[in-house]
Amino acid sequence: MESKKNAKRIVSKVDYSKVQAGRAGTSLAAVFLILMGIFSLCSTIAFLFHALDDRVSSSRDLTALLLSGLCAVIFLTWGYVTKKEVESETVDIVPLTRANSQKLPVLDILVRASEKPVQDHEAVLLRAATEIRETSGDELLRPIETETNNMK
Repeated sequence: MESKKNAKRIVSKVDYSKVQAGRAGTSLAAVFLILMGIFSLCSTIAFLFHALDDRVSSSRDLTALLLSGLCAVIFLTWGYVTKKEVESETVDIVPLTRANSQKLPVLDILVRASEKPVQDHEAVLLRAATEIRETSGDELLRPIETETNNMK
């Protein structure tokens, strides 16, 4: 039997899917941040080559170089940290399946009662009205005559 420390909590498949979707979304965000960092790094290199050109060097080029470099560092670091957090996160839940349903505690399992009910079923169940009432001729359904019925 598993120890309490390593025991995984059994949850419904819906709850398990929500947790996995959250992890997948966070992983996707990490990949997006890393791609943005790579794009910023490429633009930093492009601005660097442009700034090294003696003919067109200005303060705007240096500002763009610094901003794109800063964005590259921020995006790459943020993406890397997010990716490592998702990888290090332990998922201590498993979906409910037939294989692991036997491991559920006895108190958590819903079992149908095997004893006789306290009240009689006749007293609890609703009964149909016993009064006989005839339907008047005006209330009866009649077929609607359409052109197709008239053509026959």
